[in-house]
Amino acid sequence: MSNLIAELGPNDLESRTALAADPTSPGASGHLVVIDGVEYPLSGRARDALVESLAALGEGERVQVVRLPEMLSTQEAADLLRVSRPTLVKMLEDGVLPFERPGTHRRVPRAAVTEFLETRRARRRAALREMAAAYQPEGPDQIVATR
Repeated sequence: MSNLIAELGPNDLESRTALAADPTSPGASGHLVVIDGVEYPLSGRARDALVESLAALGEGERVQVVRLPEMLSTQEAADLLRVSRPTLVKMLEDGVLPFERPGTHRRVPRAAVTEFLETRRARRRAALREMAAAYQPEGPDQIVATR
């Protein structure tokens, strides 16, 4: 996915009611697309992705727009998390991520994977702080003779 322009979601299309209630929303500041008389207020990210897509088309490049499923297979979720499928299955069984089993296969909500990725850095920092707090040297570092 090195050519990915942006991954957008429903929040990147501003609702007309939100636009009317909040004059500072992105659509109110000029990020408005009109197609066949229908107005679509966009977030800044959606506007930037649209502009970049149109620029690429204008330069003769291909642009791919795909729907992203809300429920992922274990392999798709593992790919997003950059772990092996067996590692992901263990994470699911350990309760790290929620999943559904509509039949014989597990399905993982995309939102859960996205949230896990966004909070991973904070969890890592907290773990490092905890480790540092647990290690309280009693005195100055000591040199240990090895010969």
